[in-house]
Amino acid sequence: MPRTKKLTEEEKKQIALLQNQQKMLDENMTEVSEKGDKLGVMKLLQKAKEENEVKFKAVSSDITSEDIKELLKKEDKGVNIESEPLNKVIERLQRQKNVKENIEQEKYTDEEIDFETEAPKIENVDTSINSMPDTDLQYDIIPLPSNGECYPSKIKKVAVKFLTAESENLITSPNLYKDDMIIDTLLKYHLLSKEINPEDLVQGDIDAIMLWLRATGYGNDYPVRVKDPQTSEEFDSIVDLSKLNIKPFTIKGDENGHFTYELPKMKAKIKFKFLSRQEERDLNMINKFEANDVRYSMIKDSYNVLKEALKYEKSMSSADRIKIDQSINGLKVWANKRGEDTKILHVITNRLEMMVTSINGETNKEFIHNFIMHMPAIDCYKFRRYIEENTPGIDWNTSVERPGGGTFSMFLEWSKDAFFNIA
Repeated sequence: MPRTKKLTEEEKKQIALLQNQQKMLDENMTEVSEKGDKLGVMKLLQKAKEENEVKFKAVSSDITSEDIKELLKKEDKGVNIESEPLNKVIERLQRQKNVKENIEQEKYTDEEIDFETEAPKIENVDTSINSMPDTDLQYDIIPLPSNGECYPSKIKKVAVKFLTAESENLITSPNLYKDDMIIDTLLKYHLLSKEINPEDLVQGDIDAIMLWLRATGYGNDYPVRVKDPQTSEEFDSIVDLSKLNIKPFTIKGDENGHFTYELPKMKAKIKFKFLSRQEERDLNMINKFEANDVRYSMIKDSYNVLKEALKYEKSMSSADRIKIDQSINGLKVWANKRGEDTKILHVITNRLEMMVTSINGETNKEFIHNFIMHMPAIDCYKFRRYIEENTPGIDWNTSVERPGGGTFSMFLEWSKDAFFNIA
């Protein structure tokens, strides 16, 4: 039944609010339609639009303003429409749905701590309805320097949980630093996105996550010991982490996250990949054991450990002890002899062999090995320069202030100790 009296000022406000909400819902629906609805947000928006239309009609029907207010509060499940616009309600519902679908077993409540953070510039994220972080939760969504081009999934942003008091149990564990596992452990506990395994991340993306955790967890001031290039004087200073930026990354990966480069001299087309954390670990192990002086030194050290351990073995018979002593003594003699071998390392070619996935379409490992070993030096140099200039990551070049005034540029050495030094 049509209304027979004029609208009150309160009702006019309600109509204006509902009209504005309808406009925002339409814009959000258009945005979701254009970008794809992987999270099923369109259903939430459509339902909200239908409810909004019902409310709009109710304002012009023969119903009191007080009835309208009660209706709005009831349908919004206790959320006052005047303090929280309907599009914000839908965004909140969408974010909660996103968390449930993508974060396994992660439970959050409204009672959890609301962190006040100063994020570095790498926090530039898309603020569309599909990517807005929920400020009620202890995580945020940060962009990856690789833009997702290094991965088949093309994941551009990841959800990362803020550091907590529980995190400091990890940060203050010396064994994690001794075993070089602190970064892996922090990624395991704080990377919430399940679309990618932490060990599959390239180093530049890992650096961005660690920088974000350090800056949001302990602030942007990062203490460093620097050396003035003019006076050679060393002094303590502070680097502002918020001034560090992501390096431009414009090359595009294929469906496997691999990239193409043509050698300038041989004109061969090379497919290559940026190494993941696991692959970097494997490469380091190869280089480590390839170095004869390191490998044989480890064998000699093992000999000393075994000899020391046998001193305390009381249950071993004399015959067994003699046999074992002869064995480990023979190991030491062999290591001493082998220690005279060449110490030539293959650091450059080992890395290239692990990075290159095909040459002119040929994927055979032996073919790739032989090709790389006989590649003209100019091609090898240009290829390595191309990789270096296009590696995704953080630009660690920054500036510090001199005690007496002025500034100078420096390269920030970033490592796992970025957290340990805080503790």
